[in-house]
Amino acid sequence: MTDPAEPFPAGSTWRERRAARKASRQRERESARLEQQRRQTQALAAQQYADQLARWQFEHDELSALLHAAESAIWHTGGAEYGVLLKKSESALWAAEAVALIEPRRHPGTYSRGYSGVSVRIARGVRYHVGGSRGRYLPGPELQTPIDSGQAVLTTSRVVFKGFKMTREWRFDKLLGIDTSPDGDAVLLHVSNRQKVSGLVLGGLVPAFESFLGTAIAIAQNGAETVARELESSLSEHLRLRPSLPPGSDLTQEIRPW
Repeated sequence: MTDPAEPFPAGSTWRERRAARKASRQRERESARLEQQRRQTQALAAQQYADQLARWQFEHDELSALLHAAESAIWHTGGAEYGVLLKKSESALWAAEAVALIEPRRHPGTYSRGYSGVSVRIARGVRYHVGGSRGRYLPGPELQTPIDSGQAVLTTSRVVFKGFKMTREWRFDKLLGIDTSPDGDAVLLHVSNRQKVSGLVLGGLVPAFESFLGTAIAIAQNGAETVARELESSLSEHLRLRPSLPPGSDLTQEIRPW
């Protein structure tokens, strides 16, 4: 019979007591290990949920902004807000400040030194100079170079740059293609009415510019009402795909109202 004051049954041998203590310590270690594993799994799930929700929120905000722009285009608005005189049936969708206009410019060249050649002795007192060349100028490379800074405005028919010294316009009906610079900070706009390619340095706004440009071109081709309906449908589907809290999680994550 077990003595209440003793942790081991009365009359148990020292080997039995040692084995019981060892088993108890093993149970404690296993319990601690499982608890640590549970907490690590929960922390990982919480981080994954936070990352997924942040991406979802970013996409939600982008879709909402594009939908608002398309709905504004139905009424051909936005010009006064961005300081642009709009043409008939044109709407301003997006604008950015402190944008640099870039165009190809020839950079300084270098001068290649000439070669004086050698003097060859033909006879006593007679020498003949052979070889040699004059120096020549090597023109520098033609590179995309910032030439002005100002505001870029994106409408449903063109991209407009308003600078301190210059203005530029890239019309959609002349647009041949769009490229992004290797560093991802600038967009280059190819148009059929300009031989040399020019563009805008937008920095971190390049993704937003590309999204609104795609929307603007879609509006120009299909109409604002059609694009607005498509964006509204995409936004509804996106709301349905909002990430869910991990099972058993006590996390609380607020989402901005829409």
